[in-house]
Amino acid sequence: MSANPLDKLERQLETMIEGAFTRLFRSSINARDIAVLLLRSMEDKAAMAEEPGSIPLAPDRYTITLHPQNARQFLEHAGLTARLAAAISEISAESGYQLHAAPEVLILQDSQLDLHQAQVTAEHNEARTAKTKKMRAVNDSEDAWPGAAGGSAQALPPG
Repeated sequence: MSANPLDKLERQLETMIEGAFTRLFRSSINARDIAVLLLRSMEDKAAMAEEPGSIPLAPDRYTITLHPQNARQFLEHAGLTARLAAAISEISAESGYQLHAAPEVLILQDSQLDLHQAQVTAEHNEARTAKTKKMRAVNDSEDAWPGAAGGSAQALPPG
């Protein structure tokens, strides 16, 4: 077992579709290029957890942008994005990151990219990871306590 997460992710990328990744992208992008971009994005967008002493929080949404030809080939393999998300989950844990939600992998196409190029962005999906919502501000006139006159609180008599 290699201690290098990059090597492990690259191996997983190449074997997750029984070697098809290497055959598909032989003349264009390779698994190592995408693995490097995924790991860099993970590291660049890792956030410190809210609790002191907690481990960093890895992003849970990864967008891989490829040349249209590469994107089509990538998407022709059913379940590839799900398997890639599982690999990202495993690698993030082994790299010392926590996840608030299972990673999501999206494939986009951009005709401006060369066949040998890929772009990867990572982000924290706020809707999936938010623990609490921000509370609405209290307006004295609207949210007065029962029995309060003009929005000011009144003391209740004892007993």
